[in-house]
This record gives sequence, structure tokens and C-alpha cells, in this order.
Amino acid sequence: MRLRFTFCLVFIAALFLKTDSQLQAQEAQQEFVLLEVFTNTYCPTCIFDMPDFDAEILVPFEDVDIYHVRYHVSWPIADDVFFLHNVAESEERVGYYGISGTPSLVVQGELQGYQDGMITAEQLADFTGGESDLLLDLSEYELDAGGRQVNLTVGNAGDAGSGNLRLRLIVVEKAITYEPPYDGMLETHFDVFRQTLSAWGWSGLPFSAPLPGVETTFTFEYDLDAAWSEDQIYVLAFVQNESTGEILNVASSWGNLSPEPEEPEEPVDPPVGLDELEETAVSMNLTALGDQLQLAFHSEKAKQGVAFELYDAQGRLLKQELIQTTQANINTQDLAAGMYIARLQVGDEVLVQKFWRR
Repeated sequence: MRLRFTFCLVFIAALFLKTDSQLQAQEAQQEFVLLEVFTNTYCPTCIFDMPDFDAEILVPFEDVDIYHVRYHVSWPIADDVFFLHNVAESEERVGYYGISGTPSLVVQGELQGYQDGMITAEQLADFTGGESDLLLDLSEYELDAGGRQVNLTVGNAGDAGSGNLRLRLIVVEKAITYEPPYDGMLETHFDVFRQTLSAWGWSGLPFSAPLPGVETTFTFEYDLDAAWSEDQIYVLAFVQNESTGEILNVASSWGNLSPEPEEPEEPVDPPVGLDELEETAVSMNLTALGDQLQLAFHSEKAKQGVAFELYDAQGRLLKQELIQTTQANINTQDLAAGMYIARLQVGDEVLVQKFWRR
């Protein structure tokens, strides 16, 4: 199974290019609520509750206020075809929340007490209707070589949250109709969990929101399993606080799948030539000396504020700050020897540069 994460390469390929994203306005957006349901195809209570849940919660609210995923577990009977498809990752999510019965409902990372129907529309209203400064935009492309590419753009409209955060992506199948082994069991199952998406699995990618007004793009690739219906597959991405379990925001790629874009014959925004560097706000000299990374900008426009981000070779964000002078020193004493990537942005001008700490 192919799972490829190309975060660093995306930035390197974007050297000296202007950004273009749906999040460019950097305004707070709707906070979507993630409903995580733990169920089993043999569970009598689930068979009774799910039709009402689907009719009263999913139909009116999904893709409007909420997103939803169902994990199938091993009890009361482990012979659940959806559980058997991905035993390890299904059990890992059960352990994360301490799930002990079916059906169980987790709303925005908070385990709810059981009740008939799991949750009412009135109770759901207590979670919906909010806004989030954590901006997420998720899309997918069908690759000519097979599989899909997932692009997640992250923005910050002011206070996108901090702490022990993880970015998690999962592959979900929208609707599955199958012939159950016994009469009375449900034939159609919605938003079924299939797998995590990324080499980090359920551990998630350590996450720090970009500086306000700055965007970060993550790119992943994955293959479609033969057991999945291709036209029903999509991705959910969400940021979760490991200390509290709270989910800060969630995005879905459902309805946002396109063919792989063709490479333009001429670049829309050609790279800035070396003779033009003096005219750009973020052109600079970058020197790694001892425990300091020295930055010297070539333009007074840097005083408008340069968003500085430092990443390691695996694409993990290590440092970020706003620089408002034409010269700055970044302390690198806590960095191990190796290659690092500096990303700087003023407005829509971006510079990405590699350097080595000896």
C-alpha cells in the first residue's frame, strides 16, 4: 500500500512562487463538528438506533454542520466485515477513547453518555454554530498513474490554537451496501472508516498552526483498496489536542475530487530571476554560523513583517516567529546536525531555502 507524504517537497518546489489558495482571505471560518460512532453490525442496539440517527442527524446536518465517521469494533461479535478490514487501526481508536460498549458516540473528541438514538438535534446544536481561526481546506486529485493525491491547506485567522496538537487524516467510505449474513441486520452503512492516511497512522503528525495570515500546504498520496467503491471514497482531516482530546476543526474532501491537473506549458508565475532579487521583500542572505541563523533582508519591505518558519527534513514545524526588521538572528542551539528548511513570507511572496547545521 502506497502512502507518501511530500510536505517538504511542496515547499521546495514553490521556491519564489506566489501563493494561491481558497484560504487567502484568512478570515475565521465555520467550525465543523466531528461525530465519531463506534458500532458493530451484530449489535442489536446499533441495529435499532442507527436508522433514527441517520434520519435525524446525518441527513439534515452532514456536510452542513458536521462530519461523521463510523468505526466497527469487535463486540458483540468479532465477525464484522468492516472491523476485519482494518483490525489494528480500529482497535487503536477504540483504545484512544476507552470505548467499552456499542453504540458509542464521541462528539468533537468528547465521549458522550449512551442514550436512545445517541444524540438529538437539540443536543447537537450545543456543539454547532461556532467559528474557528484554524482554517482547513481539503481536496483530492485522481492521479494518472493510479491512486489519489490529497492536498490540505492550513491557515490561521488569528488564534488557531496551540498545545500538544496532532494532525490526523483518515480514508472513509461514504456508503456501503452489502448482503448481511442474517435477516434483520442493516444492509447500508454510512461513512465507514477504512484506514488512516499518512505514515504516522493514528499517532498523527505533530502540528503547529502557521502564523496568522500564513498558509501551509500538506500533500499526501494513497492507493485505493480493491475492497472499496472508488466513487464513495473520501478523506477527513482534523486537528486534535492530545492533552484534552478536543478536536479544533475538521475538513472533508467529499465532493472535492478532480482529475489530475495538467502541467501548464508556461508557468503562470515564473520564478524570480537572480537579477530581480533586490526588488522582492523576502530576498535575503541566509548564513548558518554556529548556534545562529543570520538573516539579512534586501528590502525595507521586510519591515512590514516577515513570517518565518523553520522545518526539519521530515517536514515538522520546529520554530516560527514574525520578523519586523531587516536583520535577524534565529537561535539554532537546540537543533541537531542535519538539513533544515527555512520558509519566509511577506504578503503573497514566499521564499524557501535549505541549510545545514553542522
